Parts: sequence; C-alpha cells; structure tokens
Amino acid sequence: MPAYRTIQAVLTEMYGDKAESFSKFPALAERFQAADSDNYVKIAYHKETSHFQAAFFAPIGLRNAGRFVRSLVGINGTYTSSKFQMTLLVAMCINANNETLPIA
Repeated sequence: MPAYRTIQAVLTEMYGDKAESFSKFPALAERFQAADSDNYVKIAYHKETSHFQAAFFAPIGLRNAGRFVRSLVGINGTYTSSKFQMTLLVAMCINANNETLPIA
C-alpha cells in the first residue's frame, strides 16, 4: 500500500490534482481566444455554487470546414473514471476525402 500512495503522490505532483485542473479552464479559454479571436469557447458554471459544469471549444478552422462536409454528423462520448463523473463528447463528420474531421 505505501508504494501505491507514493505513486499517487508523484503523479499528483507531476500533473496536479484533478480538482485543481478545473481552475485552469479560464486561462486556457483566454489563450484559445487570443490565438484567434474567431475561435469559440464556452465554459458553463453552476448558477448557485459557481462550480465548473462544462466546457466547449470549437476552433475557427474546424468550424469553417463544417460547411464543406457531408451532412452526417456523429457524436461519440465516453465517461471518465474519476470521482467527478464527467463525459467527454466529440462531434465528428466526414469530409470530401472520406476522412473524419472533428468539428467540436
């Protein structure tokens, strides 16, 4: 058991605490907008507690590419294995070269 705790302590020191990482979303959103003012980012917080609820990032290049793809959009989701019970969703489409393209 001490080895497990040591490994967890090292991982927390290297990558930070999962709860702490949510506080970095506003800075990430700011850098994302600064890279290109047409990038779209939306961060949702709980109205009463101000806790993080969701984040949505859509780069302008992928949003513009969405006009030139087939009309079929697929959404794939996966659940995270943490105490926060999050779901990661990715919207994909197929472009003219029959390649998948993430759009959100």
